Amino acid sequence: YSNNDLTIKQRSPAKEFWINLADRLAKESYHVMQFGHPKSEKLESRNIEDCRDLTLFEMVREILGCEMLISGDTGASHLINSYGFPAICLYSQYKNDHKNNPTAFLPVNYKNNLISIQGVPDINSIEVEKVLEAVKQLNS
Repeated sequence: YSNNDLTIKQRSPAKEFWINLADRLAKESYHVMQFGHPKSEKLESRNIEDCRDLTLFEMVREILGCEMLISGDTGASHLINSYGFPAICLYSQYKNDHKNNPTAFLPVNYKNNLISIQGVPDINSIEVEKVLEAVKQLNS
């Protein structure tokens, strides 16, 4: 998450979204972990375990021990999907043309759940409720 980088802002919801989602998932008895670069901003919530200092291999091991991954358009979502791991990937389409269609950039052999908002320039339009519905669908 970065306030200055438009590309990053369009690829992942704001930190408030993730904190709200983590708090809602914790109420459903999910254990929530934050992965990412050690210099990335820590999400301040008692419901989020900070795992930003892991190596790539440690991160993959930890994620594979989880029930599912919920991620923006990140390398982790593509990497984990190569294992056939359950994932919910959050995408928005910020230009209304085929080159920027988020389905063109899905992980290879994508067979899990996708939440995609087409033609909306702000990924923050994705509602926490939609993600929670996807979690229930993925677990059914």
